Amino acid sequence: MLNTNLNSLLECVFNNYYHHKNDTVSTKLELISEVRSANRIFAKEYRNEGIPFLRGKEISLLSQGNSPTDTLFISIEKYKKLKNIPKAKDILVTSVGTIGNIYQVENFRLPFYYKDGNIIQITPHKGFENYIYLWLNSKFGDKEIVSATIGSTQKALTISAIKKFKLYILNNHELQRFNHIVNPLIKQIQQNHEENDFLQDLKSTLLKRYF
Repeated sequence: MLNTNLNSLLECVFNNYYHHKNDTVSTKLELISEVRSANRIFAKEYRNEGIPFLRGKEISLLSQGNSPTDTLFISIEKYKKLKNIPKAKDILVTSVGTIGNIYQVENFRLPFYYKDGNIIQITPHKGFENYIYLWLNSKFGDKEIVSATIGSTQKALTISAIKKFKLYILNNHELQRFNHIVNPLIKQIQQNHEENDFLQDLKSTLLKRYF
């Protein structure tokens, strides 16, 4: 309930800032972020423990504030050789199957890696991390995602399509004011996620110990 209220507040703040923009202040997503995907991981490289390896369904769960329950792993040795390692505030977007679920990487869930082809990684330029995240989660971002997949016989969201997404941007002063408001709210939401994960792990440990 607490995070639901915080997310509603974030939506209101974003819409208030975004509605004041016009067509003369717009850019492509590729100009304020880096858009990429993961290295290929083969099924034979899965392990029973190590670094979590997330697929589209795990990213979808995380985007809803839920923790994955059936996680695959890769070895630490393999992980160290990979490129495009997710870091805090990167944004992961499901691009095949259930398209357009948005997850902003939380520091307490690192390290992990993700499945290529199913997920696209966006690394916003400094200062735009939460702005791009909230835009993608807004009706404006959703419209771009839907438009990018219309007409496809096998619906998928591509890196080239995401790079061309158009959005209004804030000037430096507005962006600073925007971040001053939303950064503490997003930080609180992520702290709530971390505390909830801790309590769930504690519950599981106690159940295993006593039952």
